[in-house]
Amino acid sequence: MSQENQIQEVGPSFQETFDQFLKFSEQVLKYNLSGDLILLSSGNKSNAIKTGLEGYKRIYRETRTSSKHVDKFKEVYQKCLPQLKRSSDVDKFMDWFQNQSFIIQPKEKSRNKIHIVAVFRNCCRIAEHISDEAEKHPQNSEQYYNDPAAVYPEQFMLYLFRLFTFCCSPSENEKYLQPNIGDLESTLGLTKDEVPASSDGYSDLFSVATEMAKEIGIDIPANSAPINGNQFREALGTLTQDDKTKSAIKGIFSGINLQNPNDLSGAIGKILERMQQTAQEVPDPVQRSMDARADDSQLALPSNQS
Repeated sequence: MSQENQIQEVGPSFQETFDQFLKFSEQVLKYNLSGDLILLSSGNKSNAIKTGLEGYKRIYRETRTSSKHVDKFKEVYQKCLPQLKRSSDVDKFMDWFQNQSFIIQPKEKSRNKIHIVAVFRNCCRIAEHISDEAEKHPQNSEQYYNDPAAVYPEQFMLYLFRLFTFCCSPSENEKYLQPNIGDLESTLGLTKDEVPASSDGYSDLFSVATEMAKEIGIDIPANSAPINGNQFREALGTLTQDDKTKSAIKGIFSGINLQNPNDLSGAIGKILERMQQTAQEVPDPVQRSMDARADDSQLALPSNQS
């Protein structure tokens, strides 16, 4: 058995690594290309980069074992190799890479393609946006920087270098790739071959909620800081300690299959129905105040009649 085959068999296969890269790219392209941490709604027209990625994924699902997918990355690797030889500095390579125009496509002029540099540029935009927001909101800077999206550029490079290990000789792997892979895994706090964490999704959840709120006329404060997973779980824990709230939540999700996205509309409908009911109900403190004023009014009537 050759040394090259041994290297590839120790860790994940090319297909497993490529699956992770595709999933990561899809996550990155959920955000608009200006770099704002705003989830693109399903109503937005899909841009050419997202459309190309989806098209390539369809082809890949049918041809997973084809060596042509590796060959396409070999072409990119050969174009990157001179830069890797010039400098072992990952930051310098990233600066160089984002000014290139590499594309993975099954054939020339195919609409089904992965604009890998465009995906990387969006990683950089997202990370820059998080850094800017952290500076604007220093009191919340920790939660910004704890979002995995803050290190999307490093995550992208880790996936790319891992894919390159299937495209080179053992000596090139050891000399040009493994040192960078080790540095990136260390920077990201990962063990060897560990899959990086993607953004926890709570920002996505609240971005969708924000869009819905704006559409129905609810004003959302500008530059609101995102919520992270720990805060969300803490808020839920506090909320569900209240018996009345627990009863209301049970009623909302009764009969709802949370694994079926189509059932979410039913849950939202119940929430809106409950909001309407609540809006018509008079809160207990207000009702008590109204009752007290009514009692005072009744007590004052005799003196008014005298």
